[in-house]
Amino acid sequence: MIQRFRVSFLASFFLLASLLIVAGCSSSANTNPNNGGGGSATATTQTSPTATSAPTTCAQLSGFGSATPFGNIPSSGVPTPAGTIGNTGTLIGGGTGQWYVHTYTLCSPNSDTSLVVNSGGHGSGTMSLFAYLQFINWGGNNHFPADGIAPTSCSSGAHCYLSLDLTQFLSIDQVTDNGNHLITWRVRLAEPPGSPGCSSSYNNPYLDPTGGPAQAGQLPPIPLPPLTRAGQGQGAAGNHYLPLCSAGSAASIEAFIAEAMPAYGWQENNGNPNDWKQTVGSQTWTVEFSGTVAGTPITDPLNWMQDTHNPM
Repeated sequence: MIQRFRVSFLASFFLLASLLIVAGCSSSANTNPNNGGGGSATATTQTSPTATSAPTTCAQLSGFGSATPFGNIPSSGVPTPAGTIGNTGTLIGGGTGQWYVHTYTLCSPNSDTSLVVNSGGHGSGTMSLFAYLQFINWGGNNHFPADGIAPTSCSSGAHCYLSLDLTQFLSIDQVTDNGNHLITWRVRLAEPPGSPGCSSSYNNPYLDPTGGPAQAGQLPPIPLPPLTRAGQGQGAAGNHYLPLCSAGSAASIEAFIAEAMPAYGWQENNGNPNDWKQTVGSQTWTVEFSGTVAGTPITDPLNWMQDTHNPM
C-alpha cells in the first residue's frame, strides 16, 4: 500500500514539474507584446544616409557634364577666368534689322564672384572682369536688346555694357558661388546685323542705339535701330530734321520704334505710331519719324527721317 502511494506521489510530482517547465518556456518565448508569433522578435538595424560630397570640379555641377573649355566670349574679345568651361550658346533674335543675341552658360573654377581674369598689363597681374572691360572698349550701360529687337532696361542684377563703337551689347548676370570656388555665370552678347548700304551722304559714325545718357534740360534720349548713321541735319521754325540710314527694313524700323520708344519714357502722340512726346519737368518734347518728307510713311531703311520739335 505504502509502495503504491510513493509511486503515485512521484508520478504526480514529475507531471507537475514538467507542466511548470513547459509553461515557463512558452512565456519566455513570447515576451514581445508586438510579436504575433511564438518565435523571438527580429531586430531591425537602421542605416544612416550617406552624405553627398560637394562638387569640387565644374564638370560635377548640373548642366556642365558635357561642357568644353571656353576662352574668350566669341566675337567680343571678352576674356574668361582661367579654366572656364561652357556650353554652346543659344540664339535669340537675328531677324531682319535685329541684333543676334547669343547666350552662354559658363563655370569658372578657382575663382570668385568678381570673375578674376588676367589684367593684360593693366595694373597688377589679375583684376575683376568687370573692371577689365573698360580697357577693351566696353562702356557701362543700362540697356540690353534681350529679344534682339530693341535695347530695353538691363535685367535686375545684371552688368550691362555697350561697345565703344556703338554696335554690340554685353550682359553678365546669374553669377553664383557654388562652393569650392566654383563660379557659374551667364553671358549674353548682342551682335548687330549686316551693315546697311548707306550712300556717301551718311558718312558719320554709328549713332548710339540707346540715344546716349540723359542730360538735364536737353532732348531726352531717342533710341535708334542698329547701325544707324546720320546725314546732314537741318533746322527750321523750331524743328530739327535729321536724315537717317539704318540696317534692316522699313518694317523692322517700325517694330523697333514701337518697342523702344515706350521703354525710354516716350508716349504715342495723337494716335500716330510715328509721333511721340515726353514731358520732363515743365517741358514737353516731341519727335516724329517719317520718310524723307515729313508726315510720310517710312518706306526705305536707307533714307528716313527724325524730326524733333523744340519743347513747348
